Parts: sequence; structure tokens; C-alpha cells
Amino acid sequence: DFHSAKEALENGISMVHQELNLVLQRSVMDNMWLGRYPTKGMFVDQDKMYQDTKAIFDELDIDIDPRARVGTLSVSQMQMIEIAKAFSYNAKIVIMDEPTSSLTEKEVNHLFTIIRKLKERGCGIVYISHKMEEIFQLCDEITILRDGQWIATQPLEGLDMDKIIAMMVGRSLNQRFPDKENKPGDVILEVRHLTSLRQPSIRDVSFDLHKGEILGIAGLVGAKRTDIVETLFGIREKSSGTITLHG
Repeated sequence: DFHSAKEALENGISMVHQELNLVLQRSVMDNMWLGRYPTKGMFVDQDKMYQDTKAIFDELDIDIDPRARVGTLSVSQMQMIEIAKAFSYNAKIVIMDEPTSSLTEKEVNHLFTIIRKLKERGCGIVYISHKMEEIFQLCDEITILRDGQWIATQPLEGLDMDKIIAMMVGRSLNQRFPDKENKPGDVILEVRHLTSLRQPSIRDVSFDLHKGEILGIAGLVGAKRTDIVETLFGIREKSSGTITLHG
């Protein structure tokens, strides 16, 4: 049994958390080697730290400057640093908790390439996800939990999505997407030609929200969904357009 996270790391067990665990005010390479800096005499060996970080990034095809301050990077870049950091421990087991939650499709494919490299080296991967397509792309074996209880551990071969979902919910689902009738009411929010003052990508946005309706704003990481909502609520200043609430 391990008595600390440090002891687990020293024995080859590394984890990539869903919530980022980085120091935003420090450089990428500082974060990579936090708590285990290479030293030269009494001082941190900055050159070795840079070269070691760059070597790992080159091996994983990660295009990030090791000297960049973490706070200037995108969330998806920070996630790649977390993955590279786990890789740097030469881990025998890597636990990944929803690692694609903030990645674009291209970055997800890149991550899967890294995972396959780790697998080829004999590293075991515990991949925690609710995204079925990822499970079928990556996994050899699947463990299903429900309400905190172990339900089953089986080879993925021979299982299909319906069987997995049935084990997850505890019953067969004959109709995953039942027909629904919804009759939206009057318009309660009307947005016309909304344009952000300092965000060029938010331009000429228009939509209506009706009573009894759920309006979804969808897009990949970096699609500026949050920026639209921040402009709508006045966090970002608008340059033009109208927002009408309750007519």
C-alpha cells in the first residue's frame, strides 16, 4: 500500500487529472519538474530543465515553448502539459480522468497517438471516460461502475454500445432517443446582430429564445461560445446589436 501520492509516483503510478493542476504564474518547464528540479550545485539547472522538457515534447510531438508562462496558454495546451508531465515519470501505469474534456478533435487524435505509444512501451493505461466512441477506439477491456458499485469487467471484444449502456443504467433501453413533443411559447429573449467590441470573431450574432425551450450553443474548443454568452451578459462590451428581454 502507498501512503502518499509521492510514493505512488516513485513506484511508477502517474495520473492526469480532469481538473488542471498547474501553476499559472510559472513557466511550462517549471511545472514539468515541480518538486524534482534538476540541480547544478546549489542552483536549479535551467539548461538541463529546458533540454529535458524539449526532449519529451519532441517525442510526443507537442509544439509548446518550455519557457512560456503557463497562464498565457490555452486550456487544451495546458492539458497536453499535464499529459507530458505524467509521461516524464516513466510511469508503468497512467490513470487518465476524462483527458479529452477540453481538447479539440485534432488534439484528441494526438492524445490517442500518445496513449498508443505508451501502450507499445508496456505501460498500462486506466482511461476514465463517459464518451463511448473513445472507449471503442482505445480500450481492450472495460470496467463499468454504477452508483459507486462495481458492475462488470469484461473484454471489449464482443460488447456493443447497447450492452454497455444496459449495464450502466441497470436495464435495457429499447429507445434511447424517444420522440418528444414540445410546443415553445412566446419569445422571451431576442438577440439581433450582436457584435463584440474587442472580440472580432463575435460578429452579427442573432437568435431567439422561447418560453419552455432549451437553447444550446455548441462548438469545439476555441469556437467562442463563452465569449458570446459573456457579451450577452455584459462581461464583454458590445459594439453593436440589440438584446431584448421579455419583449
